[in-house]
Amino acid sequence: MGLTERRLRQQEELKQQIISCSREIVENEGWNALSIRKIADAIEYSVPVIYKHFENKEAISTFFVQEGFQKLHKELEEQIDDSKEVSEKLGQLAKAYWLFAVKYPKHYEIMFGLGIPTCEKTNESENIKKSFK
Repeated sequence: MGLTERRLRQQEELKQQIISCSREIVENEGWNALSIRKIADAIEYSVPVIYKHFENKEAISTFFVQEGFQKLHKELEEQIDDSKEVSEKLGQLAKAYWLFAVKYPKHYEIMFGLGIPTCEKTNESENIKKSFK
């Protein structure tokens, strides 16, 4: 393995560590407790290292919003039976949405509970665009 490949792998591992740490902070303390400084302290790196991977705290939040919409899309696809009547599909949709909120409460909170996502944040997720056919 060459130096470039190793460096890329290490950068991706560090990005995943930032995401994992952010998730842990949010699960334990909530979205308002998430900060670049807290993430840096938790992973034992300096603040500029975080900024190499995420432009700001909003970019980290955007990552989780996109991840949330991907999860919601998957839940909806699994729960809705296309062969059913529209009225039954509507019930399945409501149930899938509710189950998503229960299963992923922190994603639901960042997606819908802390304010309606901005158009820019919503449009950033390509999975959203092709969701809900």
